[in-house]
Amino acid sequence: MRKLFFVSLLMLLVLSGLAGAADWPMFHQNAGRTGYIEEPLGKIWSYPTSKEIVSSPAVKEGLVFFGDYDKRVYALEARTGEKKWDFVTGDKVKSSPAIGDDLVFIGSMDKKLYALNALTGEKVWEFLTGKKIESSPITGEINFLETPPDSAETGPENRTEPKKVAVKVVLIGSTDGKLYCLKAGTGEKIWEFKAHDEIFSTPALNGSIVYLATGGGRIYAIDGSTGKAVWENKKLSGNFLESSPAVTSGLLFIGSTGSRMYALKTETGEKIWEFITEGGYVCSSPAVVNGKVYFGASDAKVYCLAASSGEKIWDYKTEKGIYASSPAVINNTVYIGATDNRLYALDAATGVKLWQFTCGKPVNCAPAVIEDIVYFGSEDGLFYALNARTGIKY
Repeated sequence: MRKLFFVSLLMLLVLSGLAGAADWPMFHQNAGRTGYIEEPLGKIWSYPTSKEIVSSPAVKEGLVFFGDYDKRVYALEARTGEKKWDFVTGDKVKSSPAIGDDLVFIGSMDKKLYALNALTGEKVWEFLTGKKIESSPITGEINFLETPPDSAETGPENRTEPKKVAVKVVLIGSTDGKLYCLKAGTGEKIWEFKAHDEIFSTPALNGSIVYLATGGGRIYAIDGSTGKAVWENKKLSGNFLESSPAVTSGLLFIGSTGSRMYALKTETGEKIWEFITEGGYVCSSPAVVNGKVYFGASDAKVYCLAASSGEKIWDYKTEKGIYASSPAVINNTVYIGATDNRLYALDAATGVKLWQFTCGKPVNCAPAVIEDIVYFGSEDGLFYALNARTGIKY
């Protein structure tokens, strides 16, 4: 199964200052992909599109952005659902948007990464990769060495050390097996990294290190300033990684089609622990909150594990499997979709169901939660805004 993994985005640790408490600017909320923010605050609607929605939303400054199988990227007023603009691509959009400054970055199955003006939807630039894009972009800053100009003087006293310059970048993986690092403002390629297989997962950024998982089951740590691998782990069980890594507190968490959730050391890639589900492969990207790891699996369960040990704290049984939806954790509530056409709200401490909302078809995107509103799309072609405390559709 090759469903894109996109969630919208969340945080325990805003790793590069990209998100405030009232924004949800990229897949799984932040560069570390931890699936968590600290606070929200309060309304509601649904917006019809013509095709399935699996792209997870991003929310920024009163607008909510998402892609659609109808080959469009949408911007809606977050409070009312009124369409602000749409942008037509050359193929389906499974990728989830990331917001950086005033630009919306999103990939398409037409092989392109687009940078769009967030207020108008006007295309600022596009970048063509070798194959379709199912991965979601990530934005942030990476420090690059600036080579000093040659000096006419050769004495050591006249030599200057290279300076580090912070550059705003956007990173995107493609099914051509390459990870691209581009200048966010222009789309100019800085470097590309060739992995051993297709890329469906979304990368995570921690400082200047990029963490990447591939369809071939490998995980890489890549020096963002050079595009070179720092380490590679190819020993995980399961030959397909669609789950996106979450990085926090020196650990990387990721799920596998080998029915496992892993914790690895970020410095070395060494496995700390693995948890085996009850037969369900894990394409869901984990959310990491207050020492706990939350994720869904195809065995129709939502799991909560201890981040330090992998010990199960609780699980919750849904009616059907969880595939491409990843959890959002806000105010001690876990929000996640399933293929039983439902969005669930669970108590984060106990796993007790608080409410559920039923759509017309599966929910295979990840929700975003801002100011007591949960935003998500469904394969029924509707994009929803619900009261996050009650699940009531107004």
